[in-house]
Amino acid sequence: MAKMTTSQFREEIFQLGETPIENAPQILLKNGRRCIPQHFLTYNHNRSSIESILSNIQYDERYLLFVSEDGNIPFIQVGIVGFDNYKPKSQQAGQKIVFGRKWRVEPNLPTSEIIQTCFLALQKAREHEIRELFKLRVRDVVATPFNSHHDLPLLAINRDVVEINNHYFNTLADCVQSTRLDGHRFFLMDIEHRRNDQWIVDIGHRGEIISLILSELKENCFLFELMDALIKRSSQHVEENFLFKGFARFSRKNSVAALAEFSANLRSPQSAPDCANHGFDVNLAQEKYDTDSSRVPQLTNSAYSNALRARLKSLNIKTGFIPK
Repeated sequence: MAKMTTSQFREEIFQLGETPIENAPQILLKNGRRCIPQHFLTYNHNRSSIESILSNIQYDERYLLFVSEDGNIPFIQVGIVGFDNYKPKSQQAGQKIVFGRKWRVEPNLPTSEIIQTCFLALQKAREHEIRELFKLRVRDVVATPFNSHHDLPLLAINRDVVEINNHYFNTLADCVQSTRLDGHRFFLMDIEHRRNDQWIVDIGHRGEIISLILSELKENCFLFELMDALIKRSSQHVEENFLFKGFARFSRKNSVAALAEFSANLRSPQSAPDCANHGFDVNLAQEKYDTDSSRVPQLTNSAYSNALRARLKSLNIKTGFIPK
C-alpha cells in the first residue's frame, strides 16, 4: 500500500490543534493502513479545537459536555439534567441542570487524553449522582451517608462520632430494608456462607440481582460493598456507552490482547525504521523534553513549598524535572 501524503493524513486523521513532529514516520498497522500515532504529534489546543473534539463524543443526552475558559486556559465541565436529588419529585416544578467541577485542559495535552478527560469527568459525575441518590433510613431519619459533601475538616476533629461502636440494625435484612436508590427499595434475596469464611449476598433492585461478596456479615461491610457495586455498574455503563466517532474505546467488548498488540506496534522501532535516518529521533526527544518541562509545578517560599522541597530531597530523585 502506498504511503499517504501529509495532507491526506490531515484530512483523515489529524484533528484541529495537532501537528506532526518534523520528519515523523508512518507506522504500518496490521490491517494494512499507515498512520502517524499521537506520540509523534505536537499539540496546541484551544477552545475551538477542544469543541471540535467533543463534537465527536456521544453519551447519555442528559449529560452535556461544556467547554469554557478561565483566563486563557480552557476547561471541560459536565452539565447534568435531572431532578433535585434531595427533594421528592412530587415537590419539584421540573428538571434542572447542575454542573460538575472544572477539568483543566493544557494546550499541549494530546487529543486522546482530552477524550479520556471527558470519559473520566462523566464517570465521576455519575458517581457523584449515585452517592447522592443512595439513601439510608437510620433512627427515623433518612440521609445520604456516601454523598461527597460531608464536612471533612469537621469530621477530622470529631472522628469519634463516626467510630464503629454499636449496631444500628438488628439484622442484615433490617439494614437492606432501610436502603433506597433513587427512591427504589433493595430486597435481600439470599445469603450463602462460603468455605473461605466469606459471604455471598444477593440483593434485588428493580428486577435485577446484585451479588455482593462480604468478608463479614455486618451492616458496615454490606453498605460499603453495595456502594462499591453501584459505582462499578455506573462506571461500566460509561465504558460501554461513551463513544468517540461511534467507537466505544473503553468497552469490554474490545480485545485486551489486541489492544496490547496495537500499542506495542505503534511504539516498536521496527515499525518506524526510518526515524533516525531523517533525524526524527532528535526532534522527538526535544519535543518530549519541552512537554515534560512545561508541566513542572512551581514552588514558592511558603511553609508548604519548603516542606515539599525537603520531601523531594529525602527521596533522592536522580532523573526527571525536580520542582524548585
